[in-house]
Amino acid sequence: MEDISIYIKDDEDIAFEYELQKSPEQLQTWEHYLDRWQEQNKNGLRSEDCILWLFRRYVNQFINNVDVWLVFIDWVIENSIYKKYNDIPTIYEESIRNCGSKSEKLCLKYLKYAIETRDLTLIRESFDLGLEFTSKHSHYKLWEQLLLFIKNVLIPTTEAIDKDEKPQIEQFGEIIDKIFEDSNQIENAKDNCKNADIWISIFLERYLLVCPNDEVLDNLIILGGTHDYKRIKEGFDKYLFQNQDYTIIAKIKDLPYSLNIIYLNSLCELNNKSECQRFISTLKQLYSFNHTNIDLITAKYLMINEDFDTLEVHLDVLLKDTMNIEDFSRVSKFHYDFEVCIIDQCFSQINKKVIQNSKYNFEEVMKTHLKKLQMLTRDHAIKLNDLYLRKSPNNVGMWLRRIDLFTTLKEKIGVYVQGILQIDPLHVREPGTFGRLWCNYAQLYWDQNDFNSAREIFERALKVPFPYLKDLELIWLYWVENELKLGDKQKVYLLLEQALKIPKNPMAVLEQYENSYNKIPTRMVVFHSLKLWNLYVDLLESEIIGTPGKISEEYKKTVQIYENMIQLKLITPLLFVSYARLIEKYEDQVKSFQVYNRAISSFPPEIKYDIWLLYLNEAVVSNLSVEQVRDLFEESLSQLVPNQIDCISVYLLNNKYEEQQTGVTQATISKLVRSAKELSGKYVESKLQLWDLALERTKSHFGLEMARPLYEECITTIPREKSTEYVTSFAHLEVALGEVIRAREILQYGAKLLPPIRNNHLWKYWEEFEISNGDKEKYKDMLKYKKKLEEEMKIDTEKVSQESTNIEFVASKATIHASRTNVDVSNPEEINLDL
Repeated sequence: MEDISIYIKDDEDIAFEYELQKSPEQLQTWEHYLDRWQEQNKNGLRSEDCILWLFRRYVNQFINNVDVWLVFIDWVIENSIYKKYNDIPTIYEESIRNCGSKSEKLCLKYLKYAIETRDLTLIRESFDLGLEFTSKHSHYKLWEQLLLFIKNVLIPTTEAIDKDEKPQIEQFGEIIDKIFEDSNQIENAKDNCKNADIWISIFLERYLLVCPNDEVLDNLIILGGTHDYKRIKEGFDKYLFQNQDYTIIAKIKDLPYSLNIIYLNSLCELNNKSECQRFISTLKQLYSFNHTNIDLITAKYLMINEDFDTLEVHLDVLLKDTMNIEDFSRVSKFHYDFEVCIIDQCFSQINKKVIQNSKYNFEEVMKTHLKKLQMLTRDHAIKLNDLYLRKSPNNVGMWLRRIDLFTTLKEKIGVYVQGILQIDPLHVREPGTFGRLWCNYAQLYWDQNDFNSAREIFERALKVPFPYLKDLELIWLYWVENELKLGDKQKVYLLLEQALKIPKNPMAVLEQYENSYNKIPTRMVVFHSLKLWNLYVDLLESEIIGTPGKISEEYKKTVQIYENMIQLKLITPLLFVSYARLIEKYEDQVKSFQVYNRAISSFPPEIKYDIWLLYLNEAVVSNLSVEQVRDLFEESLSQLVPNQIDCISVYLLNNKYEEQQTGVTQATISKLVRSAKELSGKYVESKLQLWDLALERTKSHFGLEMARPLYEECITTIPREKSTEYVTSFAHLEVALGEVIRAREILQYGAKLLPPIRNNHLWKYWEEFEISNGDKEKYKDMLKYKKKLEEEMKIDTEKVSQESTNIEFVASKATIHASRTNVDVSNPEEINLDL
């Protein structure tokens, strides 16, 4: 018998013992007793072994009390009393068996503890014990804990393992190695790595027996995530595919796609040939729009079953049928990996001195698959191009790229023929591309000097119902350029005349074509091709060049072509100019001016300006009278100025012409001033250029005094930001005339136009002016005036100073020696200057 004296240490312990002897069933006494010992343990006066001894007595006294056992187990776990791992499960089991049907809390706590250990065996044992000692109505609580563990811990773990699985090429290597070696080592190794999956599948199999119907699919999906293919198939057969009737699509069409793929994968892994083929056939009917996954699982199944020839055919068909780049990449990689693996495994067998076994001649197999791998690599770009053309057969750019993938003439011709037959011209989206395909096709024969075949292709191309004029233009241009290389210009002219034959009512034909929505063929409006007319006129002009003044048939034909382009409203400003110069060269200048007039009436003001400029430059050196030239200038300006065109070049040319006729006169200067004033305010620099010219001509030809009214008018018409420069120039002119007081008054006026902070140029000049022409008092007056303006204009007139208008000069009645300007109170923007 155990010696109690080693645990009882003082009188209080003895008192507790007497109390327990008298009333052992008193829970409160036991709890106080334990609390006292645990407090002593914290102070180092009592060991854990002593408390364990007391706890053991405690639970033995209340052997069927769940709460007592829970307190004991919590203390044991919290204080790590048992070093051995198995001791705590033993206590749990002992407590559950002693408490019997009342042990639900203990069972749930035991399962939770087992789950925290991640020991699958212990979890299974605790779960089974819980099912044994809890009521059926409480089983769902155990299942909840276990399923939560499976979903949150085990499934992510197995998924991570799946992600870390060997790459596809290594998996294929193992499959083929197993086939060649007739060995089960790989399968055994795989099975040893799937313990967690098997554990999950066992429990899910059990749960499916009792779970609600609405949870069956979710749990089958979880089951499908394991590698226990036998149980996966059994579970799917039992709950989804009763009697394995896969041919009735109605039975599986409402199932998630992932479930069907899981089941198919399990059939392949179990090598169940008949069921696998039946199920694949059903799935292909059901998922005809996207069956790449099914096809690749089928391919793997064929590999496992050593049906390599069928596998090769199957993969080739898949590559020809894929409709998107992702599926194409997956199938290509599968095929490539298979060929590489089988070659590597054959090489490995040969290195082991195994040239052949009962089924395979490894050297022959390796040669066959080396050829296949070379073809696969070589034809990858072609097969990828096939994919793009399956998706978009009218993508002409892809057909043009496809031609570059082949090298021989025969192959290229085959692609051209195939493309021409498959492309629907009405569905080609990019103008000119289909025409280019036809041209390249004809060029192929032309480069081989087979001109008749090339011409035949050009003729066939011109009959194609192209929706865009650009395609037909391209074909005609290619044909003409090729004929030009042969030097037969008459044939070229015949071709162009054929292409550009104008119908009786061309504008009606064009209107009908534009409103027909592709019902009228585009070849009916080829006559409206500016490119072809340009080419025709260039060829003809190259014929008549070097024979000025001689009117030949080619010249007449060239003139007619220009007239045709005018009639069809195709002619451009540049062509009009070329036409005018051609007329001038071969007939007379007056007729060329008539062409200019027709051109001016054909275009908007922006374009008219350039034509007028060329026309006027020709006119000023022509035999026209002065009045005629002046009329032309007036007419040009009347058309351009109201449309706010910057006519600076016309004004300058007009001034130059007038000066050549009459010299610099008051009339020419007045015309410059009038031009500067009528020019749109948008063109400030052009206006200033005209004012500068007028001032320069006045000062140089009529003296400085005559420039005064021009300065006054200039300053009042140009923007304030620009006017201060003219104010200082005006003041400089007065200084040159000896009128210092007038110069100072002009500067005072100019100072009011802008705030001093934005008028640095004027104030700098004024400062230099006072230093040179004033005295100390005048200099001080200038500074005071500047300070005054800084205060006034900052507060009152800063907004006004930013306006584009200017302050007007008003004739002053004061004497020339007045010291201050008089301001008209009725208009603060008008300043009286004593000039």
